[in-house]
Amino acid sequence: MKIMDEFSRAKGEAWASQVIERDGKFYSEKICYAMNRSITGPWEYEGIDRLYYNEDGTMKRIQMTTEGVQ
Repeated sequence: MKIMDEFSRAKGEAWASQVIERDGKFYSEKICYAMNRSITGPWEYEGIDRLYYNEDGTMKRIQMTTEGVQ
């Protein structure tokens, strides 16, 4: 993954924003990351965690931790 190509237009923080429709409701989403121990790379795509939904169609809360998203 060429991380600098992915974020070349970002100023400050970089987000991969999109809108998801589920059961007539729309959700804004900004998820995706790459990881490496060196700022110069090579970067490894780490993907995203699966989103889970409540019975009413709203998204369940995502808890971010120092170990990653739970």
